Amino acid sequence: RFYNNDKLVNHFRQIHEGEQKKRSNQIESARGKVRVLLVGNYSIKMEKNKMAASAILTPKVGYGFADELKRAWFWVRMVLVKPQDADVLLRNYMVAMVDKRRFGCLVVVSDDSDFVEVFQEATLRWLKMVVVGDMSDGALKRIANAFFSWSDLLMGK
Repeated sequence: RFYNNDKLVNHFRQIHEGEQKKRSNQIESARGKVRVLLVGNYSIKMEKNKMAASAILTPKVGYGFADELKRAWFWVRMVLVKPQDADVLLRNYMVAMVDKRRFGCLVVVSDDSDFVEVFQEATLRWLKMVVVGDMSDGALKRIANAFFSWSDLLMGK
């Protein structure tokens, strides 16, 4: 429901961290049997909050496989976490390479229809295009010269 991760983190800090502190203070101030009852009642909520906090408040960098791509000698460039940042950067890079005629074949591992215009431009310039993706009926598949299913590649077909 949040537009970006910053708003989610802000919401979590404002509301859920406050509730967690309130529960902790209640437990710490209670003594004896009341404390045991509060710990029992709040244990599940506090554990869920702890798991959510580690998932939400831990900064994420990419999808986690940048190191593996670099090790395989691929060029990796990290982008901001805003929506569509990676698509815009990649589309601009592909357009620049098509304009400079730096390659004869364009291979894209994606099902994203944001790249349709780039593929159409490349078709006009007689470049070959290969798409690797999961969608069996994607817009890129219809434009490309060849299509390979990502799941088939993973299985070794």
